[in-house]
Amino acid sequence: KDLDQGWDAAKQLNSIFGHKRTAKMRRPLLIAGGLVICGLCFGCGLLVGLAGGDIQCYQRRTEEERAMVAPVLAADPGFAGLKLEPRSDGGILLYGTLPADDHERLRTALVRGVGETRAREVMMAVHVQR
Repeated sequence: KDLDQGWDAAKQLNSIFGHKRTAKMRRPLLIAGGLVICGLCFGCGLLVGLAGGDIQCYQRRTEEERAMVAPVLAADPGFAGLKLEPRSDGGILLYGTLPADDHERLRTALVRGVGETRAREVMMAVHVQR
């Protein structure tokens, strides 16, 4: 009996507000929720893509510079004491100590290979022997 009264009350509320009206109210909420979810998915995908692209760019730059500099180091026995390390921001770093004339030859060869600015950054830790 109580169940029948509750069911009757629900029918009365449904007839007052109408099923079509609640469906019309739900539709914009579903559309807005879907758009929000699509926006969040797009934003997350964009962030992951940009971060992955940066990492690949740094790795490619390191490999390109290594390919340009390794033959220069191998061709001259005066550069045998230098070590080549990858940099965290992409590219390479040479470190060690060279006599002044070898230091200048290395700088000239690197400028031809990677440019003036990058050569300065690559040779940042190469010191002149005193």
